[in-house]
Amino acid sequence: IGNLDIKLVKVLDEIREHFGKPCVITSGCRCMLHNKRVKGSEKSRHMFGKAADIFVKDTNKNSVLLYAGNLKLQGKIRYAYTNNSNMLNAVHIDIL
Repeated sequence: IGNLDIKLVKVLDEIREHFGKPCVITSGCRCMLHNKRVKGSEKSRHMFGKAADIFVKDTNKNSVLLYAGNLKLQGKIRYAYTNNSNMLNAVHIDIL
């Protein structure tokens, strides 16, 4: 626990390069206790360094989601989503 999977780091770097702006991680690795506190899934990939909640500075979350859809088609991520009620416009990225 405590380290992001290098594949996730590469995907996040690709997102940063695509938009040419900082990719800010709002939630990366989580220990089991913190994951429980934030009501994460019992099998949350955050606990294994395979997921991150992010936003790209000065970029609409829908643009990030659209680009993430392309990454999914390329087989680089499992999925991406956002939930305004508890993620504050961050986008969840989950790698294979």
